[in-house]
Amino acid sequence: MTIGDNVELMIDCAVLGNIHIANNVRIGAKTLVIKNINAVNTTWAGIPAKKISDKGTIETPIPRPTAHL
Repeated sequence: MTIGDNVELMIDCAVLGNIHIANNVRIGAKTLVIKNINAVNTTWAGIPAKKISDKGTIETPIPRPTAHL
C-alpha cells in the first residue's frame, strides 16, 4: 500500500489490498477503497469508492483544532 502526501482518511474507511492513493486525496467516512486512486486533489466516498469531487485536501482543507493553553 502506498499513501500519498496530505491524504485524509476519515473514520471507519477501509483500504483493502495493495492500493496506491495519490497526493491530496480525501477518503470519506465508511468508504471502501478496492482500486488505486491516481487522481490528485479529489474526494472519494461510497462502497466501493467513487469520485465525488475534484476538490481534495488542498482546496478544501479541514480546520484543525488549535490547542488552548
